[in-house]
Amino acid sequence: MEFDKHQIDLFTTFCQKLEDAGLDLKRHCSCSAITQLHPECSMDFIRVSALPFGL
Repeated sequence: MEFDKHQIDLFTTFCQKLEDAGLDLKRHCSCSAITQLHPECSMDFIRVSALPFGL
């Protein structure tokens, strides 16, 4: 889980730099199941996967 957090931090830092440079981003880095483990991944979009099926 520590590696996951590191990857999320890298992604959000990179996105912030792009936004600071004037880009309007739509961020996406998770499926619905991952949002249960890492709620901070709920950004602009979430891929619907196993969660609606109760898996």
